[in-house]
Amino acid sequence: METAVSRVEAPATGAIRSRRRQYIINPGLQWRVILTVSLLVFLCSTIVSTVLYGVLHAQARARLIDPAGYTAEVPLVVIGFGLAFSLMAAVAVGLWCVVITHRICGPLHVMAGWLEDLAAGRAPQLRPLRKNDEFKDFHQTLCRAVESSARLRSQMLDAVSAALSCAESATTDADPGRAAALNSVVQKLQALRNTLRQGA
Repeated sequence: METAVSRVEAPATGAIRSRRRQYIINPGLQWRVILTVSLLVFLCSTIVSTVLYGVLHAQARARLIDPAGYTAEVPLVVIGFGLAFSLMAAVAVGLWCVVITHRICGPLHVMAGWLEDLAAGRAPQLRPLRKNDEFKDFHQTLCRAVESSARLRSQMLDAVSAALSCAESATTDADPGRAAALNSVVQKLQALRNTLRQGA
C-alpha cells in the first residue's frame, strides 16, 4: 500500500520535497463530503434540466400548432423560478458548509489548544469530542500521546525526587568539599523537580 506522502529528492538541488501519492487520507470524512456535494450537484442539475425541458417542450408544441404566430420567449415565471431555486440552493449549501466546517474546525480548535498547552509545559485538560465531530481517530491518538507524556513526566518526577532524597541525605555526613558539590546537585534537582511539577 502506498504511503500518504513520499519523500523525493530533487535532482538539481538535492532538497527533499514531499509528493502526495494517496488522496483519500480520511475516508469517512472525505467520501461523505464528496458524496454530499455530488448529490447536491446532481439534484440541482436534474431540477434545472427538467424545468428547461418543460419550457422547451412547451415552446416546440406552440411552434408546431401555430408556426406563423410563434415567438420564442422566456416567461417571467421561468426566470423567477431560476432565481429562487439558485437562492435556495446557495442557502442550503451554505448552511451545510457551516455545519460540516463546524464539525471539522471545532475539534481542530480544541486539539490545537492542547498542543499549545504541551508546548508551554502545561498538562492539557482532555475532554471527549461531540457525537458528530470529525477527527475522532486523531483525537484518540492525541489523547493517548498526552496521557503517555503525563505518565513519563510522573515517572521522571518520582526518579528526580528519589535522587534528591539521596543527595540530601548524603550531604550530612560528607566532607566539606563533597558537601558543596552535593549541595549544587541538590539545587539542580530541586529546580528540575519544580519544573516537572509545574507541568503536571
